Amino acid sequence: MTPSSPRLVLLPGMDGTGTLFETFVQELASEFPITIVQYPRDRKLTYPAIVELVRSSLPTNEPYILLAESFSTPVAIVCAALYDSCLRGLILCAGFASTPGPRWLWRVVPLLTPVFFLPLPVAVSKWLLIGSTAPEHLVTTVRSVIAGVQPRVLVQRLQAVLTCDVRRELRQTTVPFLYIRASRDKLIHLRSVEEIQSIRPDVLISVVEGSHLILQEHPRVSAEKVKAFIYQLRLEVPEVV
Repeated sequence: MTPSSPRLVLLPGMDGTGTLFETFVQELASEFPITIVQYPRDRKLTYPAIVELVRSSLPTNEPYILLAESFSTPVAIVCAALYDSCLRGLILCAGFASTPGPRWLWRVVPLLTPVFFLPLPVAVSKWLLIGSTAPEHLVTTVRSVIAGVQPRVLVQRLQAVLTCDVRRELRQTTVPFLYIRASRDKLIHLRSVEEIQSIRPDVLISVVEGSHLILQEHPRVSAEKVKAFIYQLRLEVPEVV
């Protein structure tokens, strides 16, 4: 790590804990200072409220890169749309600018609340999130982290995803932009990526072979993509003085 290394600010997926970043962070911590923003496990927050929480956690006197995973990608887009001279780049992983699912689904999500009180089945976690070949320890960690968040909070976050639309804010972003796409993502379809690309044609799209939780399934490969992006920025963007 050098004095000129930008800080990497990580925004978590729907669990909001940041715990699932652990292995990914291990691949980067020797080269970049890292901040992981956490959301409450027991309190429902709207997307605007999470934006305010994140903004209060951002550096004010050093350059930083904002990296968001899945649920948090609309939050990162809104933050990036607001002028901040310290922000050097935006990285979205398995992200979206408008709901990746049918909008009508948010109306029936409350009916599914009892399902969130049940342990996440192993088969479902592999099929939707981390792939059929995921090691047992990763399956256990993912299921444990999700179980540690109150079901009503997960339901509210899913409803937020199904009603979000930050395309206007994405049009206002100007910082360099990397999108990491999982090749076998069953939750975020290609149309979400294409929508982002139509708004920001300059976005760098990097595909990693794997499932939705690509930072967890392939932390080293994902970290290399992030490093390459940041190193290029360090060559092109002057430091904060």
